[in-house]
Amino acid sequence: NSQGLCERTTPYTFTTMAYTFHSEQTGTTPTYLGTCDAVRNVWDGFSWNVEHYPYSCIQGGAPIYAEVKDPAPAGYTDTGTEWSSKEAPPTGYTDNGTAWVTMTAKIPRVVPA
Repeated sequence: NSQGLCERTTPYTFTTMAYTFHSEQTGTTPTYLGTCDAVRNVWDGFSWNVEHYPYSCIQGGAPIYAEVKDPAPAGYTDTGTEWSSKEAPPTGYTDNGTAWVTMTAKIPRVVPA
């Protein structure tokens, strides 16, 4: 009944949450141990000879940690700056995809002349 009803819209409201983070190991700090000595047997055509050669010793050291964003809580989406969840529509309203809507009685108004 277009004479007695009109559509009333109300913008969505949202609940937001700040991001939370956890610490996660992402690698280790390389530690230079100096020059190490290696030994190899070399055949010179007549006999085996022991040959020493230096090389740089590097070993994994202390762990490296980074702060990693937690996944969004259930029902929330990541907006790029926070997590957001659309609240339930007010009583009597439905979601039309862009706002909450309800049909309501027209209110007559007296417009000054």
